[in-house]
Amino acid sequence: MLWFAVHFPRLGLEIFERRHPEETASSPAVLVEDRRVRLANAEARRAGIVPGSTLATAHGVASRLTHFERDRPAELDRLHCLAEAAYRYTSHVSLCAPDGLALDMHGSLALFGSLFGSIDALADDIAHLFRDIGHAALVAFAHTPAGALTLARSGKRPSSWDDASSGDDVPAASLDALRDVPLACAEILPRDVERLANMGVFRVGELLALPRDELGARFGKALQEYLSRLTGEAPDPRTPIVPGETFASSVHLIEAVSNKQTLLFPMRRLASELAAWLAARQLGVLRLTWGFHPLHGTPCRVETRFARPRGDDRGILDLVRLRLEQADLPEETMSIELVADETAPRASAADGLFRTPDVEQRNPPMDLVDTIGARLGDAALTGLALADDHRPERAWTARRPGSRAGPAPGEAAHGRGELRPLWLFDPPRPVRIGRFRLLAGPERIESGWWDDAVARDYYVALGEDGAQCWLFRTRNGIGDSAPDGSWFLHGYFA
Repeated sequence: MLWFAVHFPRLGLEIFERRHPEETASSPAVLVEDRRVRLANAEARRAGIVPGSTLATAHGVASRLTHFERDRPAELDRLHCLAEAAYRYTSHVSLCAPDGLALDMHGSLALFGSLFGSIDALADDIAHLFRDIGHAALVAFAHTPAGALTLARSGKRPSSWDDASSGDDVPAASLDALRDVPLACAEILPRDVERLANMGVFRVGELLALPRDELGARFGKALQEYLSRLTGEAPDPRTPIVPGETFASSVHLIEAVSNKQTLLFPMRRLASELAAWLAARQLGVLRLTWGFHPLHGTPCRVETRFARPRGDDRGILDLVRLRLEQADLPEETMSIELVADETAPRASAADGLFRTPDVEQRNPPMDLVDTIGARLGDAALTGLALADDHRPERAWTARRPGSRAGPAPGEAAHGRGELRPLWLFDPPRPVRIGRFRLLAGPERIESGWWDDAVARDYYVALGEDGAQCWLFRTRNGIGDSAPDGSWFLHGYFA
């Protein structure tokens, strides 16, 4: 077995930092629980604030300090979102509340071992994914989920081995790495860690060297069972998450924002989350909606459509930025919401299985369509599609560029290979047949009895000016108001 664990050491504080990244990045900020500092950002640590300090002491050390009360439900919700992002690596992702994930990579190792070359490189790629989303992450691996999580919390990894596709050396390597890990990084109650420290036991290896039965008698069965799961002597089943079928995420800002450029910072984080969610499902987004909610009043929604399934966060954000230039946003936005309304499988190249996941295949024509639509609006461009109707004037329909609305050419009512002109007159023009020379035909079209019946014989003809034309003659006076046998020019061939 091979388990990866991801530890988010600053998750509780990052939830608030992503709401207003400019402010928290430039000033001291701490996360508080029970009036004591639990986490501190870099500015607060430079000022001398350490976890465990009282809130009053922290404010005394840094006068410009911003503090946030810990929000455990928000942390759990965020952890579940991060678990869905990790779904791109394995279908077995488990929550390890309050700040960790466990990934069963045994079934995926053959693929990713070939793709990245080593397990260390795969672990670095997972950490890079979460950094892009906006979270510091420590990634480690072991032969048990408890061992991997303990190593991730300590920032240690087992020594590398050459055969990344088998993982046969994981048990010995991970047990060796665990020996020097402090007990505070293990899933052991703080009071038991303190008792063990009083006994002179500070490391996991020192604890594992003690007789297991005697430990159980002194510290209880829970510690004994945990050590068995840690070493792999006892099974440690983990319940995987069930990923959501749709994507919806939001950011609640600390203060109201009225500047569109400032809104792009939290929007970039949401776009990164969407890109990770799409990559895990091999999907692209065709339509998404941004919601901008003020403290009071009506929210504003900005919809963006794409001519092809998009999965790159930078491309998505570039097009949304063009939309924002035309949108009338609330004077003061307090929260931003992103919903993926329509998704579709993303087309992949022949080598798509082994190419870097965050490389987006370019499609210049569709990219141009997206850019024009974002700048001028969706109505600025219209595509054409076949309609399932024999009548030429109703055999086509307008559609959004890039969409696949309407039947395929081989499935359409007129898809048998007959010639069709690109230029049709509306309405057809009456003509004298003596001015034309018939080249092919007739093709009989009789349809529309349910609403606007037509009965015509169509011919390909050559006009006096040398243009190739499409003529028809009415039959039996059905539908068309013209007398039977009248001739009409319906269009020109290119």
